Amino acid sequence: MDPIEIANFQKNKTEDIKLSLTEYQGHKLIDFRVYYKDKEGESKPTKKGITVNVKFFPELKQAIMDAEKILQEQELI
Repeated sequence: MDPIEIANFQKNKTEDIKLSLTEYQGHKLIDFRVYYKDKEGESKPTKKGITVNVKFFPELKQAIMDAEKILQEQELI
């Protein structure tokens, strides 16, 4: 399976964060990864990131929704 890019947003001037659906050794994974641009301007992955099996998506989604609620309560977003 070729990686499917779901989202891409700028972390800072030199780095982006990409959210992708990937596969490794037959396991479907959600990958949050920091990317940088090399000298040629090509986007390259770093070791910074986290990969989670898709079976944990419901828990991940709930955690993000909980974080959103707290961020709103704290008036951070």
